[in-house]
Amino acid sequence: MAETNDSISQNHASLARLRALCEGLTDDNLDRSLESGWTVATMLAHLAFWDREVTTCLLVWERLPPDEVPSRVAERTGWINGETLAPLLRAGLSEAQVVTMSAEQINEALAPRWAHIPPRQAAEDALQAAGEIDLKLTTLDPTLRALIEKSDKAWMLVPSEHWDEHIDQIEASIGG
Repeated sequence: MAETNDSISQNHASLARLRALCEGLTDDNLDRSLESGWTVATMLAHLAFWDREVTTCLLVWERLPPDEVPSRVAERTGWINGETLAPLLRAGLSEAQVVTMSAEQINEALAPRWAHIPPRQAAEDALQAAGEIDLKLTTLDPTLRALIEKSDKAWMLVPSEHWDEHIDQIEASIGG
């Protein structure tokens, strides 16, 4: 329970940090290039995408019959949902190809799509998606949380690690 409270507190603190960052970004900041080659806005769209992916996955898992949850959590591709599939299928990839892609390959495939999101909208989307996953993790069923903690998807419970990595990159780029 203490570990759960620690991750929830860590997520809350990082969400506050993300909120302060996004609310302080100027249009020039949002258009600034990062070392990765993406802009700040593209990075924020990336965060929104992955937060929504995880939230959707958690919602799906919560609705499964209890006896199906462990096998779905254990599946390598159990986290891939329609929001991931649709743009990749439109890009000409098959579902079989998509389910074998790594997160890095998905990022590479979707980055051009994220780059077309208006910069201010990308910042707003990042905050909305982060708030949604933060709330979902605060209210997550303890049995589901325990299954995830024991799996290779424990990273899903601590989005703050992903947020902090990219907040650090953005702050370094804008001198924050």
